[in-house]
Amino acid sequence: MLFRLRWAFIGFLRRRFPKLERVLWIQVRQNKATLRVEKTTIFTARAMTILLLSLDHLGDFLLALPAISKLRAKYPYAAIDIVVGSWNVPLAEATGLFRAIYSFDFFAKKSSVAPKVQEAELNALLEQLGIYDIAIDMRRHGETRFFLARIQAGLKVGYQSFDKAIDAELHCVLPSFLNISHKVTPMNKTHTAEQKLALIDALPPDPNDFVRLPVLGQTQAARPGYVAIFPKAGNSVRDWEEPRFIELVTLLSHEETVAAITVYFASEQEAAAWVQVPTDKIQIRAGLAFPEFLSSVSQHSVCVANNSGGGHLAAYLGATVIAIYSGHVTVEEWAPPFGETYVIHRNAACAPCYHPDCALDLSCMRDIPVDFVFTKVMEAVQRKMPIIA
Repeated sequence: MLFRLRWAFIGFLRRRFPKLERVLWIQVRQNKATLRVEKTTIFTARAMTILLLSLDHLGDFLLALPAISKLRAKYPYAAIDIVVGSWNVPLAEATGLFRAIYSFDFFAKKSSVAPKVQEAELNALLEQLGIYDIAIDMRRHGETRFFLARIQAGLKVGYQSFDKAIDAELHCVLPSFLNISHKVTPMNKTHTAEQKLALIDALPPDPNDFVRLPVLGQTQAARPGYVAIFPKAGNSVRDWEEPRFIELVTLLSHEETVAAITVYFASEQEAAAWVQVPTDKIQIRAGLAFPEFLSSVSQHSVCVANNSGGGHLAAYLGATVIAIYSGHVTVEEWAPPFGETYVIHRNAACAPCYHPDCALDLSCMRDIPVDFVFTKVMEAVQRKMPIIA
């Protein structure tokens, strides 16, 4: 509270004694924080690849379905493959949960027959499987863990096999108990379906878990070189000055790789105050109904915005967003979290101020130069250009 009162008092002095402005401005510039660019992405469609081993019998596979369905829910965008005994291929196909289904008969179809490894068949299958982000052996008993140990995966998850050499090859080893005749262990008191669920629960948490973002409506394919601009934030303390946006748009319009620029406004009244840049590349859109707004924004591969809904929407739709933030709120709390998003800001000591006006005339925004933003936008435009062989 005392800190905020101090800044309010400085603002009062500046208004009451204008000659103090230069002294105060020098003081602010001496104390200003470094210009920062932060990637703020949290939510992305993680295109992970996951391999499951379920080499056991019909009943075992059925008991694994709750765990597999939870895995699918946890990673809604992942490609999940599975290796099953040949007798379970039709059932695996019927679930519709898997990208690819591989057959490997380690066990015999009749459970009383001892398992065996055909090394040539195993090596041939391993060559087909390739590399995965995650591999999980769904069986609690350790006989199949040798297979998991030989798979190429960034994270290998399975129950303890009690073979030190094999367990050392795994990244996440769940504790287990050996089956001993006439002795009840904690595993014997835990249903097999729940044992399999524990494998999924052991996977490291991430904010994207169980998140599948809904489609908002009819959209268009994003076009390289199309840049969306949102120069208004609905609150003056969040706005990078309009003349700076006009200068930025002018610079962008001179770039060959920038094919089109759309400047968005909430109303015709806002748009009327915009100083037109004389070029055919620029289109002004104002007061669009949501379906048309959604369709229009979706065709842009890059977006520049203040702290506003337009930046969040463009990020949600997959555009690379360059956002310019004042110290009105913190970047950590309000930055666009979707897609590929970056925030340019000063790490202002007075943030968050939450005030309707700024005692320092938004020095945190005025210290963000146009040429710096232009460079970052062009870097984003170039990244989105198609690669010509």
